[in-house]
Amino acid sequence: MNDEYYFTQSLNIAAYLISKGFEVKRTETNSVGIMTFFFERSEKTHDLIMAYNSNDELKKFIAAFREIKRLAHTVPQQAK
Repeated sequence: MNDEYYFTQSLNIAAYLISKGFEVKRTETNSVGIMTFFFERSEKTHDLIMAYNSNDELKKFIAAFREIKRLAHTVPQQAK
């Protein structure tokens, strides 16, 4: 991995960068199946990551999305 790319394993950050017009330059998958996404490293990338990290509304949305996803995938307990 080199300095020409910004890379992340976070699906949220990768999706955020894509939504802001960035293109995934390449991907790598490690031995346990975790994918790393590579984006062009630039001042704009840096600024967007800083904006992502300081966006409280986005953090609340992501937390709520994770919670509703967890609830949706919880197997209901059998009634006794």
